[in-house]
Amino acid sequence: TALLWARAFIALAEGDREAARSHAEEILRLEREEGRPVGVAITTWWVASLLGADAAGGEAEVDRARQRLEAAGWVRAFREIEQLRDALMGKVA
Repeated sequence: TALLWARAFIALAEGDREAARSHAEEILRLEREEGRPVGVAITTWWVASLLGADAAGGEAEVDRARQRLEAAGWVRAFREIEQLRDALMGKVA
């Protein structure tokens, strides 16, 4: 999935939200196939943070992901995506 994430980030940086969403949806599909709950939660949270809740399966799915991450102590997932989002928006020097 690393290559798909890279493609999604590049698409976002280039302003191509449709391509980014397509890559993100494929990443989510692959994560769900693997069936690792925390991996699915991280991916869901990241996709929602970058592309909106609809791209990640809806508000309820995003809320479940947030709850799972908090319960597992994976709060770094929240900070990481904020840093990435800032970088994509040109807020990082």
